Amino acid sequence: MLRSLVGSEMCIRDSQRRVRGAIGETMLSRVLSVRPPSHARLIHRLRVPSSRTPTRPPSTPSVLSARCLSTGGTRASKLAMVRAENQVIQSLRELQGLPDLLAVGVLKNLVADVDAGRVSFGLQPIAGGIGDVSPDGATLRQLCEDKAAEVPWVKSVEVQLMRPAPASKGMQAGSKPNGLADVKHIVAVSSCKGGVGKSTVSMNLATALSQLGHSVGILDADIYGPSLPTMTGITPGRGLYADERVPELISPLHTHDGKLKLMSYGFAKDSAAVMRGPMVGSLVAQLATQTAWGALDYLIVDLPPGTGDIQLSLCQSISLSASVVVTTPQQISLIDVVKGVEMFQKLKVPTVAVVENMAHFDCEHGTRYYPFGRGSSDALVAQYGFPYSCTLPIEPLLSLYSDIGRPMAAQDDNSEVAQTFRDLGSALRSELEVLAEARAPETRVEMCSERFKIVAERGDQVNEISPYKLRMACKCAACVDEFTGQQRLQPEDVTSDVAPTSIEPKGNYAVEIGWTDGHSSIFPYEALLK
Repeated sequence: MLRSLVGSEMCIRDSQRRVRGAIGETMLSRVLSVRPPSHARLIHRLRVPSSRTPTRPPSTPSVLSARCLSTGGTRASKLAMVRAENQVIQSLRELQGLPDLLAVGVLKNLVADVDAGRVSFGLQPIAGGIGDVSPDGATLRQLCEDKAAEVPWVKSVEVQLMRPAPASKGMQAGSKPNGLADVKHIVAVSSCKGGVGKSTVSMNLATALSQLGHSVGILDADIYGPSLPTMTGITPGRGLYADERVPELISPLHTHDGKLKLMSYGFAKDSAAVMRGPMVGSLVAQLATQTAWGALDYLIVDLPPGTGDIQLSLCQSISLSASVVVTTPQQISLIDVVKGVEMFQKLKVPTVAVVENMAHFDCEHGTRYYPFGRGSSDALVAQYGFPYSCTLPIEPLLSLYSDIGRPMAAQDDNSEVAQTFRDLGSALRSELEVLAEARAPETRVEMCSERFKIVAERGDQVNEISPYKLRMACKCAACVDEFTGQQRLQPEDVTSDVAPTSIEPKGNYAVEIGWTDGHSSIFPYEALLK
């Protein structure tokens, strides 16, 4: 049995555990330590070592009405309409004593008619907060009307005061805050290769799922290069706030129509920080579990490139339902995607779809060209048997809409791209239903004090393991030299009465066991059942 454990177990170094534990205990208390302004509690900037680099001023986000794009017209006229609507958004952002109404989900359904000089939008108050008590709805409406009227081309302003957003369910006394408690499915979008359009796919997939009638959120897990502020048209570094109903959690931001909940490190102040792997992994896990997501059908997680600390930490902190991989036709992209697929296989996260981006384009004569070759997604499907695959064209508007903060899936319903994302969303939903029906029995790992054994159980499979032998089988860097394979941990280093102090699940695939000697180990379920 020990031989089978030697090659497959994984362990966390003691130093990493201390770093992550310290971060987990102190980081949220730090970011919630600042006294709030009248409308919310501002989350303090994260105090981490950083080296400053000049950044470009954020571009003004857009609220582009579906009506103005469905009427046709040239690309220049569409961009002119976007700029005009952005003037209204920017004017509303200058309201004194109030946060960005677009970012916090109060501003809804903005429509502008430049020729008629008319602008209309809705305001949805936050129960117990903005538009409800501080200030009240009538005052907020008047402030917004007056501010929008300051835009030079605006002649009339129509503001609809909507019902306050319903309050989220409260927490039971003594329970630990967990923003993922009411999230049904968590889906990772991954590529392991930068620049293949993964963030664009994440945003449009989330939009398509919302169009199918689901409640959806997006977590941007890229700490070093967050894309969600640009993709949603929300000013980077605007700051994060504590949730008004559950102050222990962070309040998510919203898209302009309020249909998607958002979280990204790019929204935090001081987001241009330099951090090492353990800190980054802990921060991503914190954003995932300590954001007040509320009741969601799907949480889309936009993973950064690679197969490192962030991916591993996230898969250990939460149970991912499935993954969607994004690739391009080039062989170099395919090689990296294979690494990501195999990583998910080891972590027991099923990959349910592959998206081949920038696969082709159609010339004005109707001929379809494949400038980077073809067959990349077909090769992946043939090798791994993915249930669904699709291709996306080289479409300038797809990039344009992303740059102005509006997903193409929402803006051009009749396009090939929008239909592709709706089909992808439907396929994802169907496959998750199949996986739920075929789910394997839950694996239980616990300490039996009577027999002084660690017992692993899954259905009819039961295996009893000596704590001493399991502790000695550890192959982490502290116990075994990573390069030579030489055993560092010696029998005299471990007492015969060593026992687990904690056994906690890590994602879908493993448990973390804390030992009485202060060490901690991660063992895959499959290894413990052998």
